[in-house]
Amino acid sequence: MAKSRVTFPDGTEVEIAKDATPDQITAILNALQHRSVPSSQQKETSGKVVEHQPTPEEIWDNGSKREKLALFIRNHFLKNQWFTTIEVRDEQLQFVKRLVFGESPAIGTYLNRLHDDGYLKKRKQSNRVYFQLKQEILDQYPVLELEEISTLLQTRS
Repeated sequence: MAKSRVTFPDGTEVEIAKDATPDQITAILNALQHRSVPSSQQKETSGKVVEHQPTPEEIWDNGSKREKLALFIRNHFLKNQWFTTIEVRDEQLQFVKRLVFGESPAIGTYLNRLHDDGYLKKRKQSNRVYFQLKQEILDQYPVLELEEISTLLQTRS
């Protein structure tokens, strides 16, 4: 089956099969849109280019579980606070009484990806892995009122 391949400047490669449905193409476009913002949506601030920050609703409706978790931890843990996957799991259960991000192993996978992407610090201490927010996650994900994040978790999950 023939495919079209597109390689973006950041190295992202996308393959689209000839028989891709419009819904599949729309999903690909939405995913790409949230990965890279066109330069027309960038703002220059004191000599630095700052990308358009997606709204919490955009993240929740179109983002990956990793992005949703990033928004969640951004709003539930303090900058200098170390936390574990169990604490993230318990925090989500406190708000929605169900596992939106999965059990601790799934949460750990997403936290490790956020660490690999430069959003979290990570340390191991006596058989436990701890994570801490870095400035990058604070800059990328918006601060929400407690009521706003609760509404997202309860109505859009």
